[in-house]
Amino acid sequence: MPARVVVLVAAGIGLVGFVAVLLGTPDGAVVSTDSATYVGVARNIVDGLGVTEPFTQVLDPFTPAEALAFDGAAPLMLWPPLYPLVLALPGLFGIDPTSSAATINALCLAAAAFLVVLLTFRLATGRAKLRLGAGAVAGMALLLPYVFLQTFLFALSEPLYIVLSVGALFALADYLRSPRVVPLVALTLLSSAAAMTRFIGLALVATSVVAVLTLAPGERRVRLRHAALAALAAVPPIVWSLYSSSQAARSVLRVGWHPPHRSDLEGMVQTTTEWFVPPGAPTALRVVVLGAVVAASAVAILAIRKKGPGSGALVACWLYVVLYVCFLLASVTLLEDRFVPLEGRQLAPLWPVTVVAITSGAARWWRRDRPTLVIAAAALVAVGLVGTGLYLAVDTAEQLAGGPPTLAQDAGTAEIDDFLADLPVGTVVFSNSPAAVYDATQRYVMSVPQRDLPGSGTPNPDIDTDLAELAEIVDGNDTVIVMYSLGAFLSPYLVTTGELQEALGVEAIAEFPTAVVLSAKR
Repeated sequence: MPARVVVLVAAGIGLVGFVAVLLGTPDGAVVSTDSATYVGVARNIVDGLGVTEPFTQVLDPFTPAEALAFDGAAPLMLWPPLYPLVLALPGLFGIDPTSSAATINALCLAAAAFLVVLLTFRLATGRAKLRLGAGAVAGMALLLPYVFLQTFLFALSEPLYIVLSVGALFALADYLRSPRVVPLVALTLLSSAAAMTRFIGLALVATSVVAVLTLAPGERRVRLRHAALAALAAVPPIVWSLYSSSQAARSVLRVGWHPPHRSDLEGMVQTTTEWFVPPGAPTALRVVVLGAVVAASAVAILAIRKKGPGSGALVACWLYVVLYVCFLLASVTLLEDRFVPLEGRQLAPLWPVTVVAITSGAARWWRRDRPTLVIAAAALVAVGLVGTGLYLAVDTAEQLAGGPPTLAQDAGTAEIDDFLADLPVGTVVFSNSPAAVYDATQRYVMSVPQRDLPGSGTPNPDIDTDLAELAEIVDGNDTVIVMYSLGAFLSPYLVTTGELQEALGVEAIAEFPTAVVLSAKR
């Protein structure tokens, strides 16, 4: 089969993904709390302030005095810098990141679908028609789940991470087939870029190192040398993490032991089943589907025993799934001051790899070349895909209620936004939802102190010091504290309105249905 046929099929499926995202974002990418950070950092980059944030996060370790000193250019602490750097590129030509993010996401989904088709074609065995059919099914199956496509509607880093991780696995498959320097360098660069997009990319780096050491043919000393090169992908994110950590006076990553709650694991199961069934499906159907997925995965894993081209890469795909989940669980279990929900967007990067692994593994079990059945299956998937595209275009706004918290959910009303926009330029602003205030005013805003550590829920040992510093700031500056009562994502871990009034002597100067604004008595 000519290579151009495979490329054309992959490109066609990628085009469908591109159009689906654009249909779902007619007004640009949706801005959630995390999105506001990426957009704000991109704006700071364009304004010449470097890779800095225009507001501090509720998870940042800064004291109130430290936060005030940053004056609109706070260090980026929680995320690596690659995604906001990509968002900033169109900004150099006057395009706001909220407008360009939708197009970037559409390109990322198109590229991811393209690579999923090619990777499945490469890992499957049998005649070319069967492998192409498997690739087409995998590419279109990738685009079906709304819980996955929803990630591409927001200005978030997952879309870029997904295409980089699939690209890295494609390079790894090429290397394992024939160990050469070019795919090894591509693997190192792509996995490093993925880790500079999301720190979970270190799981991809670990996968690469283990695969090169244990799955590649060749002499042991050569594999050791190549594994060392693959491990260099971890250097940039580690250096960035050390650099950003040095910007805070107190510890950035406090370690403890707090295993995932049952609700965390239920979130993982819900997301996994919603890759295959619509949102809101009954529990019984979810259980049946989950069992079928486990069975299909077992068949695909057993197919690895059928030696042939791509066997090592198929092992690497499953290894990546395992290491990715282990990294997530380790973050939830060990980090005291991080909040990592085990659902939705956190698990989205696993869907492309799962599709490739199951589809290519199933193709290895295919005893005969039956292109008619493959085409029929692909047609059924295509029908579902068309429905998904229309679903995105027509019903996006309603479905966003089930996605990541948007700033509309955080802010609540236009009245509070108007009030904040009219604040004098020199006013110092704190809030339990800094992203919402920034979105309304484009001004520097800082988080109120944490009462409890978000990762573990244990009391913050520095709360008294933070409140004392905040009291000094309130006494010496025109200061307002905006406290949202509904929808502030991490507000349960922050000091409350009553605690601030008692500790600082502030009073309400304005009240709205979803927020109260506090200021010092003068």
